[in-house]
Amino acid sequence: MHEPTDFVGKVLAKLVNSRLEVNPNLQAKVMHYRMQVVVDTSYYPVTLHFDKGLRIVKGAAERPTLRLGLSFDSIIGLVLHKVSPMRAVLKGQIKVKGLLRHPLATYRIYRLLMPALTG
Repeated sequence: MHEPTDFVGKVLAKLVNSRLEVNPNLQAKVMHYRMQVVVDTSYYPVTLHFDKGLRIVKGAAERPTLRLGLSFDSIIGLVLHKVSPMRAVLKGQIKVKGLLRHPLATYRIYRLLMPALTG
């Protein structure tokens, strides 16, 4: 994976890499994903480009497949198990745009990020 140079990108890369290292089967699947996911944090947006691998870059893609909105406090709450991913979505702590239009992409990003965030 291309190593990001910004803070939020590095945090996401560390979480995703830890997930992929323990699950080679998931790593092989990620190589075939074709989508862009923008993660809007309370600091700045980061885009996860899935195309023959994963590249994380600072900034928002113009027409992403999915857009996740969450604060850094929400990320910390997930990591510390203070809130479950589903509860965070239902309470509006995580906002997902593109959920109904791209359910497979939503499922894929959920399977990749949520176990990494919730440890």
